Order: sequence, then structure tokens, then C-alpha cells
Amino acid sequence: MGRAEELDLFGSALDGKPDSFAVLFVHGPEGIGKSSLLRRFADLARSAGRTLIRVDGRSPGLSPDSFEAEAAAAFDDERPVLLIDTFEQCQGLETWLRDSFLSRLPAEAVVVIAGRQPPGLPWQADPGWTQALHVIALRNLPPSDATALLVSRQVPPPLHSALLGFRSALLLTTAVGRRPSFSPPDRLATHPLSLT
Repeated sequence: MGRAEELDLFGSALDGKPDSFAVLFVHGPEGIGKSSLLRRFADLARSAGRTLIRVDGRSPGLSPDSFEAEAAAAFDDERPVLLIDTFEQCQGLETWLRDSFLSRLPAEAVVVIAGRQPPGLPWQADPGWTQALHVIALRNLPPSDATALLVSRQVPPPLHSALLGFRSALLLTTAVGRRPSFSPPDRLATHPLSLT
């Protein structure tokens, strides 16, 4: 649900539009929806017939060699899509990734990096990355999108207002909605926002 602007931007890159990015760097706090957005990007990439490669920054002992091994398929296709999630867990690879790995990918590759921290200043200081890099600071879902998410997860409407106050924690709202017999904690049930 939601994130139409980000999905459109990614779709433009998949379509190879001339003004699109080669690398999209998505950053934001824990629970804001970065991994969920990457799953939707993966769906779009598969629908477009693109080769999809995923690397999780939480992979134990991730080094340049092990990263290359996980992403090796990106070099076997002219139009791969590489999604790197939880980048904060392998932030030490950032310089190598920027200066060595990405420059060897095929020209029509699309890369998305998602993590808690924004890209380091060298990305923005390098004129070569001016056109190729697009940075998004992921924000809370707008109230209408957050409400649609709660509805899709079958969260009872009387709880929407209370949970919308926590909409930056998408993991909370989606987890709540997945429980088939959800009953609110006492503090939410008595919260004044839950009555509106």
C-alpha cells in the first residue's frame, strides 16, 4: 500500500528512461518500510522480466568477495536489478561498492540500496554520480496510505486513529494486522485517540 512516488521512480528506471537513476539509495529509520518497499520493487522487476539479485546486509561476514559471490548473477545479464537491503549492517563496504563494484555492472543495471543511514558525502561530491544516483529519505506513510494498510491487514477501524499515531513503525501496524484475533493492549483500548 502507498509509496506511489517511489514505485513510479523505480518503474522509470526499469523502463530505461533517459533521466532515470542507475542507483537508488533509500534511507530511513528502522520500521519505516524500507524492506517492504524493496519487496515491491522486486515484484515490479520480476513483472518486467528483469533478472533480480538480492543481497542482504545481514549476511554473516559479508566482505567484498562474499558480496561479489552473492551478486555474481548481476554480471551475467545486460539488464539486472540488484536490491541491497539492510545496508547499515555492511556499511564498511560502501567505498568499495561505490568505487569498484558498481562501475563494473552492465550499463542498464538498476541498483537499489536500502539502509538506515544516507549515503556518505563522497557519493554526492563525485560529479560522476550526479546523474546516476538518486537519494530518497523514506518518510512516514501519508495518513490515507497508512489507513489503507490497516484496512488491508483487517485491523478493526476503531483502532485506526490510535495506530496512525505510530505509523512510522510500519512493522508494528503490519504485525498487528496479521494477527487473526487481535485485541488491543489495555493502554490502546483506553487511549483517547482510539475512540475517534
